[in-house]
Amino acid sequence: MTGAHRITIAGEDLQLLPQKALWWPARRSLLISDTHFGKTATFRQHGIPVSDHTLEEDLARLSDAVHSTTADRLVILGDLLHARRGRSPETLARVTHWREEHSSLHVELIRGNHDRSAGPPLDDWRIAILSDAHREGPFAFCHAPGEVEGAYVLCGHLHPKAIVNLGAGTLSKLPCLWIRPRWAVLPAFGSFIDSAPVAPEADDRVLAIADGQAHDVTPFLAVRRGRRFTSAASKAAGTGRPGTTA
Repeated sequence: MTGAHRITIAGEDLQLLPQKALWWPARRSLLISDTHFGKTATFRQHGIPVSDHTLEEDLARLSDAVHSTTADRLVILGDLLHARRGRSPETLARVTHWREEHSSLHVELIRGNHDRSAGPPLDDWRIAILSDAHREGPFAFCHAPGEVEGAYVLCGHLHPKAIVNLGAGTLSKLPCLWIRPRWAVLPAFGSFIDSAPVAPEADDRVLAIADGQAHDVTPFLAVRRGRRFTSAASKAAGTGRPGTTA
């Protein structure tokens, strides 16, 4: 698949797509997390002038992922909606229209912390609610990271980004899939979202998305060293040059 990076997790073949979605071919399932639909509407409700184009762009990107994989199913790992004040008529109508365009797609949701305060999805969206730590194959679907006995956890919540050292003191901040020994955190799907840099350990892998491609950037990660950064590969070799956080 164009721009995708294949990865094996818990014995299952998965693909990180450039659309910030995880594709599970064996189950014909797309997994995403942290769409935060209605966030821009929430900001406008508070008098903060932000563009509302991000929702259209996010829905178009989601359609692209559905079409490119011919997925039968979409699993959202929490925070479908951002806040109750973001449930504007325009936001709800746009998501309803998207759902009508993908009426044959089965959609499921693990409730996240924002979903509990934002309220349930509309009935017209036909979204099945799964229990937290829903088990499927070797995986447990959760919103937040944590260990589930006998399962590998796929989750979201952290909005991870990779800090990649490009050399000459230049850093790039990229949405990423953070793969740890017992759980993996998906990139936040929504565009208008804060993110947090990952703090990788020795056994972790990080796949980042840039320029329409998913890449394994583990050897090029910036490791925090006080207020400076050094690439993981250079640090291991003892030859890293500090960059800046700008």
